Amino acid sequence: MTRPDEASPTRAPVGAPWGRVLAGVLCLLMGSVWIAQGTGHLSGSFMTGETQWTVIGALVVVAGIALLAWAARAAKRNQRTR
Repeated sequence: MTRPDEASPTRAPVGAPWGRVLAGVLCLLMGSVWIAQGTGHLSGSFMTGETQWTVIGALVVVAGIALLAWAARAAKRNQRTR
């Protein structure tokens, strides 16, 4: 029986960065939409033309980039330990 922190052949090792990649990509997409709405380039919402959403979108994009960088670093570390 394997311990919870050990990888088995049928499942990804604990700490696999796929969740971070997914969250990072979603943050990039969502933040980009909010930036476009806040700057008025994407209309049809209460957010259109509101500077507040441009700032919030930029912060979310930065968080997405950080998540992707963290995932890349974790993936590189996982490759070295194999």
